[in-house]
This record gives sequence, C-alpha cells and structure tokens, in this order.
Amino acid sequence: MYCFNFEFNKKFILILGLFIVLCLSMSLVNATDITNNSVDSSSINFDNDNQNTIRTHDSLIQSYNVSSEDDFKEAFNHLKSSSGLKYGIINIVNDIKVKNSNILSIVSNDTTFEINGNGHTIKVSNPNERAENHFLTCGNKSNVIINNLTLSGFNTAIINQGILNLKDVTFEGNRLNYWICEDYGGAIKSNGGLLSCTDCTFINNYAKKGGAIYLGRNAEANIKDCHFEEKQLLFLW
Repeated sequence: MYCFNFEFNKKFILILGLFIVLCLSMSLVNATDITNNSVDSSSINFDNDNQNTIRTHDSLIQSYNVSSEDDFKEAFNHLKSSSGLKYGIINIVNDIKVKNSNILSIVSNDTTFEINGNGHTIKVSNPNERAENHFLTCGNKSNVIINNLTLSGFNTAIINQGILNLKDVTFEGNRLNYWICEDYGGAIKSNGGLLSCTDCTFINNYAKKGGAIYLGRNAEANIKDCHFEEKQLLFLW
C-alpha cells in the first residue's frame, strides 16, 4: 500500500512539474508578442474605408480618406478631438475645390498630423487677392507633415508657428495684395517655429514681402532641392 502511494505521488509531481513549465512557456511567448507590438506609422497601409483606427499598447493612430471640403473639415475635427491620439492621417483621394474660407487650424503638442495629397490638388474655386483665405494655420505647439500635394488660389496657403515638414508640395497662384495692411508670404508665412521644405515647387505666388516664403525673426527654415519661379522668393525679417 505504501509503495502504491509513493508511485502515485511521483506521477503526480511529474505531471504538476510539466504543467508549470508549460504555463511559464506560454507567458514568455505572450510577453514577447506584446513587446514587439510597436507601430511604425511610416509603413502603415490603410484600406479604402473612410476611417481606420489602429491601437497599440502605447499609441493611437487614426486615418481618414477625404474627397471634399466638408469631408476634410469633418475628418480634421474628429482627429483634433480624439482623446489620446498620437498620429492623425488624412489621405486625399481626388482633387478638391474649396470656398473662400480658412480650412484647417491646429494647436497641439501631443499629436502629429500627416496630410497625404497623393498627387492631388486643393484649389480655391474663386480666388480673391484681398481675402483672408488660408489652407492651414499651425500654432506654436503643432507638428504637421504634408506630402505630395498642390495648393492653389489661397492668400498665404500656410501660416506656421510650429513644426512644419513639407515634402513634394507645390504652391501655385497663391496671392495676396491688400490695400492697407502689409502682406507677407504668398505661399508660406512662418512667424516662428521650424519650417522644412524638400523637393517643393513655388510658381506664380505673390505678396509684397515674400512672394514664396516669409520668415519672421523667430523662425528657422531648412529648404532643400526646391524650385522657385517667383520674382521675390524669400523675405527675411
């Protein structure tokens, strides 16, 4: 009887040991999966749905596809109001005509916004050199990336005070000519912050001070491999 109990106890201990080893192995695998679950936003491919959301253990990324001015504003407002958002992406899927109005305004220190033009154009339907019509206004806590987009017909297409990175962006026919007020920067007015332009093109933009780009006294700029067709390229304060 004693021998039987001894053999039984040995089998029980062996089975219990194997069970513990198995549990520990599964825990290590799960820990490895979580550790490697990081997201590189530059390599994300989104499908054709209007909205996409990717959550990880340390970030929140949202993407919208837009095809009109109303889509653009709605998507942008959703991104700005999303709690905990780390990276907001807007993909433009066709050319867009906009009215004489200011489209986007950003003040943020936690979210990076990326606008992908995909070779399309955003153009003001009835340009007016004396209007206040901007595509984007970036506050001093903003971080914005714009890729492969053409902006046309605005009065100072972009006003920047934050971190603005432009890659392969074309500014064409953005003009302002005020009767009384001074006008600065037909395409870009950067009062402060950091402006980076790479492979950008500036064509037929106009302002009394800085037809293409106006740089204020607190602004920094990195301009590389850009093409200018302007009478007055830059105005430095």
